[in-house]
Amino acid sequence: MPKSPPTAEGSYIRFRLAPAAHKGGLEASAKRPRLDSGEQGGEQAGEQGGRAGLACYRCRQRKKKCCRSLPECSACVARGVRCVFPSKSDSISTSEAMELKSQIEWLSQHVSVVDGSQMLSPTATATSAASTTMAEGPNPESDDAGAALQSHVDRHQPKTKLRLPAWAERRHLVEAYFRHVHKAYPFLDRQQVLEDLDRSTRGLPSDTNEVSPLVYVLCAIGSATLHRIGKLSDEALATMTVPYKYFVNSCLAEPNVESTGILMLVTIYSVFDPDGISPWLLTGLLGRQAIALGLSRRSSTEHGLTLQEVETRHRLFWSIYALDREIAASFGLPVAINDENVNVPLPSVTIDEYASPSRVRHSRILQVCRNAIALRELEGKILQQVHLSNPISSINVGNADRQGVIDRFKSNLDDWYANGCLLSQLEDDEISFHDTIPWLNVRYHGLLILLHCPSRFNTYYSRDQLSHLYQSIQKYLQCSAVLLRQGHLMLHHSTLNRILVICLLLIFCLQQGHLDRVREHDLNGDVTLGIEILEAFSNRWPLAKRSLGVFRALHNLLVTTPTDGPHTASILANQETLRGIQIDALAIVQDAMGPSSLFHNLGEESIASGFQAQASGRAGKVRIPFERLPDNPVLREV
Repeated sequence: MPKSPPTAEGSYIRFRLAPAAHKGGLEASAKRPRLDSGEQGGEQAGEQGGRAGLACYRCRQRKKKCCRSLPECSACVARGVRCVFPSKSDSISTSEAMELKSQIEWLSQHVSVVDGSQMLSPTATATSAASTTMAEGPNPESDDAGAALQSHVDRHQPKTKLRLPAWAERRHLVEAYFRHVHKAYPFLDRQQVLEDLDRSTRGLPSDTNEVSPLVYVLCAIGSATLHRIGKLSDEALATMTVPYKYFVNSCLAEPNVESTGILMLVTIYSVFDPDGISPWLLTGLLGRQAIALGLSRRSSTEHGLTLQEVETRHRLFWSIYALDREIAASFGLPVAINDENVNVPLPSVTIDEYASPSRVRHSRILQVCRNAIALRELEGKILQQVHLSNPISSINVGNADRQGVIDRFKSNLDDWYANGCLLSQLEDDEISFHDTIPWLNVRYHGLLILLHCPSRFNTYYSRDQLSHLYQSIQKYLQCSAVLLRQGHLMLHHSTLNRILVICLLLIFCLQQGHLDRVREHDLNGDVTLGIEILEAFSNRWPLAKRSLGVFRALHNLLVTTPTDGPHTASILANQETLRGIQIDALAIVQDAMGPSSLFHNLGEESIASGFQAQASGRAGKVRIPFERLPDNPVLREV
């Protein structure tokens, strides 16, 4: 009697059928190759019916859970494939794996170059192959491409070892890092790092310069810090080079908290390196790596983490978050971490730190860190809403609402500055300065410049707004000069980019005819301060030297302009010279920040718009240079 189809209350009954017998009485499974005792390894072969210590190669490759049953796991038996378990001698350390991966990548590039040369010059390739054969002698396994390539790697690609220069004292450089950078990005355990450093150097010869990747990057950042205060020469700093390719490949190949921390340090060093990878590109990798690891979500001990590991993850995320905002604002580009659902608590004191004798120092470091995070969070909001917002949505916002947004940001910035002043102290340390009044002043006026900078959100500009913009520029240059004379001004990409933007904004203010009431020596003094800051950059910064030429040209224009009438009107008479200075500045901005930077658009057609505003006698509202009135009369009324 045939079975009826299953109803809603029933289901199909599935049976596991035994494999059919083949001719000769052999089971079908007998055709699947089995490993003998020699193939499984002496240690695992005798454990028939037991469990292996490691997962089989197939499950590890497919990233599946392996039952590790001997002699074959259930997954391989079900698929009918050969099951091989690794022996203990096959396991390699993490450092060896990272080294092999870097060698494989180098080999891939070498093979590509060789393939190209073979296509262009077969004769030369044949000659090279013949000479290689003669040098190595006959090889019965010469047809094995893998063996030949591995032999080539062994001869030409030594193991990647990070060695410090002979002058570098690792303990001194690591201490310099913790005295300067650690306050802003406290994601490393200072005591643990120093203990590991002492333990690794104990018993080694004094001339041994090979260090771990973490110590190498810490020493590189420390050397940049010592160079800023004049305790390290340009020649010595030039010998400290960071292999970005090695670090990026190694950290991305092993995505975990430790490797992400090293990538964070490499990104910090890139801010001080004029010849390295763009810091904005590295922060993009770093931000997405943090999101992929789940650092943007609250961690807890329920996931098998200790309290120390949970706090380390939280501190690492906020360090990446703050650096991402700082780089994005200085380059005029979008941020990497654009997640509105971040629920990570701010850095806090751990139990061990609270119980340690240095409890006050730990608490103060975290207070400074929280203040820096609040600054970067506000900086990211201003960048997103004022400069990177949708231009279509900005059209529907009235002028009163726009002014309300500006006033709200200004109020939040004033609150941040007041809280920072409560944390400030007279800092005797020439390296650390993140909690001093001059540093707070520079950050405060830098954010005011970003807030009042012309953008699509600021569709119309009043003379009062231009006055606030110029006053912020003037205060920023004065406070930066104070930091420079104290040895606290960091000469890196962010500082250079901000000075370049200030040059464009000064030209913008001149073109709008706003500075009639500004005395000549005041404007010349501001430009002179910019020249003083740019002269402090070493010869390793070619963009700084080009920017110095632009500031000097602007200074010469101000000096040679007749002063018998209104000063700004006299400058506008030399519109061709001013336009040439502006074009040179825009070219440097494109090279420093990229063509997609929002600051690259600052100044386009500003000469024409500025003169039209002056000729028409419009007082009050002045059109910003790169935003034209729409042709639609409805939009024009808005």
